[in-house]
Amino acid sequence: MRALLLVLASVCLPQAASAAGAECLFQLGGQDVLTGPCNATDRDPSGTVQITSPDGSIVARIESAGGGVGQAFWNDGGDKADTLIGPVVLIGACWASDKTKLCVTR
Repeated sequence: MRALLLVLASVCLPQAASAAGAECLFQLGGQDVLTGPCNATDRDPSGTVQITSPDGSIVARIESAGGGVGQAFWNDGGDKADTLIGPVVLIGACWASDKTKLCVTR
């Protein structure tokens, strides 16, 4: 019965669309923080996206303002990606600045 309730809860509760099997590149200050397999939310129409390392230790997100500009954040050792990195621009599959680069491919 408990297993059935867990299955029903996972089907009925709203969840952010995410994709395992994505490939990510996340760099800070020219150093690789995360490269390779990751979990990534699907970009919403504005371009906002969040990535998480397979073990959950690294979380980074881009809050898009639209028009290919946004703000980058990461977890910096914490639980949430709430440490501001700074402004970024969208170039192809990557959000980038002189401080950071975050790319997601599927």
